[in-house]
Amino acid sequence: MSSFVSGYIHDLSGVKDNKTRMQATVRMALVNQFKDRLQEGNAVTLQRYSLGEIQPKFRIVANPLRLSILSNTDCAECLDFTGSKHGFVFRPFKSIVELKKEEDGQFDVIGRVIACEDLDNYDKNGRAGKKKPLTLIDAEYVILISSV
Repeated sequence: MSSFVSGYIHDLSGVKDNKTRMQATVRMALVNQFKDRLQEGNAVTLQRYSLGEIQPKFRIVANPLRLSILSNTDCAECLDFTGSKHGFVFRPFKSIVELKKEEDGQFDVIGRVIACEDLDNYDKNGRAGKKKPLTLIDAEYVILISSV
């Protein structure tokens, strides 16, 4: 079932994983109407589009929703986009090391691996998992211990 919504869709091609990517469709008859504005790397504001569920056998990405561009969809350049152009959210090591309270979420760092521990198998709430402890260092010689 589709629903019509208005909102912001930013740079669908630039996000870094398949959980935040969204499959989008434009009918062949509408391609010329939107092709100049829907370019890879562009941030756009969309209004009057449709969101619908994708059948599993037609799904290209993990996201269960499909964005459909309609004949009356407004597509304009997003002039106040403040997100990351390439889908990365870089943080300095120092801002992570100095945290007083643990934060949920993901972010990216630039550093060099200086130590790598053995793979850690764990059980959390009855679900098995694995993580690899790493020690990283940045250009300012700040050390960060993490796991992937």
